[in-house]
Parts: sequence; structure tokens; C-alpha cells
Amino acid sequence: SGAEADFSKVLQINPKDSEAFISRAATRRYLKNYQGAIEDYSSVVALAPGHADAFYERANVQFFLKNFEAAEADYSMYIKLRPEEKDCYYKRASVRLNMKNIKGATEDFGHIVHLDKGNISAIMRHANLCFEINDTSSAFMDYSLVLQQNPLHFEASYKRACIRKQQHDLAGAINDFTLALNSRSDFADAYVKRGSAKYDSGLKAEACEDWQRASELGSAAAQQLISTFCH
Repeated sequence: SGAEADFSKVLQINPKDSEAFISRAATRRYLKNYQGAIEDYSSVVALAPGHADAFYERANVQFFLKNFEAAEADYSMYIKLRPEEKDCYYKRASVRLNMKNIKGATEDFGHIVHLDKGNISAIMRHANLCFEINDTSSAFMDYSLVLQQNPLHFEASYKRACIRKQQHDLAGAINDFTLALNSRSDFADAYVKRGSAKYDSGLKAEACEDWQRASELGSAAAQQLISTFCH
């Protein structure tokens, strides 16, 4: 294109013009010349190893091309240069999730939460990843933090209830399942699990009521529980 040719002329005159490389790289990305863009960003970081934006933009291109290891390395360099900017942690977490690096993605969301403690979306992502890797203690703390900010958050109350049930805190589990159902009264699985917690607490009649409600909502598991324990 004319713009690419113009930046190339500038670079012929001054091959150390980092900003001309950045501009030509952006033009090449627009033209879908991704390898050319990567080469230009690479020229920038060779000239200026502290040029954070070049690492970030090269990472974005690598991510788009599904070159996940290269993208992760570049996002990591950007984070090293600008550790207080949370957006790049999101990007690196996405890369790591694509690489099945759940632990690394969990760490990135932990950094986001540290930088922005009011970010409920990030707290929930961190909590759910902690739950996935069986770090239930961290997940519990995160769900509790969300509920402090939004007591009607359905997912946080439901998942904290599940953790409490796993830990045999039946009264706490019943309370949290009730919180969840106050937000979403048509969620059959919450009735099933609250019913089980009530049954284990010796509250058979209340348990059967919960399972009956879940059955009415279409839960096959509830129907099985009713036939086994409620007659």
C-alpha cells in the first residue's frame, strides 16, 4: 500500500526509527501481512528492548495466529515492563487457558484482583479457576468477597454453598443455597443440593419438599431421591 511504502522509505533513510517500524507494522496488520508485522515489531524490540508497546502488539499478532507460546512470552515481557496494567494479565490468562495452563491463568486473574479488588468479573474468574484446580480455600474467599459486594450474586452463593457442602458445613450450605434460590428460584440443582444438605441434617420432610420442587422443574436426580428417601 502507499502507507507501507512511505514508511519503508522512511526506514531506508533511518533504519533505526522505531516509530516508523511501529507504524509500518500497524499498516501491515491492516493488510493482513501478519508475518511482516511481527518482523517490524521484532525490529523495534531489537532497537529498544524496553519498548513495552512493541512486545504487547507483537503478542497480539501471535495470539491471533494461535502462536500461544510466543504470545505468552511477549505478554510476559510487557508485564515485566508495566506490571501495574491489568489488561495484559487478561490477555496472558486467555493465552494460558488456550495452552491448558490453568494454574498460570489462575495466577493472572489473581494479579487482576490484586490490582482491582472491586472487579467482580475478575474475582469470579479467579474463584472458578481456583475451584477447578481444587483450591477450594481460595475459591471460598473469592466467592465471599463477591457476596460482600453483591449479596444477590447467584453463582457466588451457589458455588460457595457447594464448597460448604463438600466441607460438611451443612447449615452454611443450606443458607447459601437459599441465597442462590432467592436470586434464581427456577434452578433445580440448587433445590436438589439443598435438599441433600437438609436430609443429612435430619430434616427429612424439608428435604423431600426441595426434591419435589426440583422434580417439578424437571430434575431426574430429584425424582430418584424422592423414590428412594421420601416414601
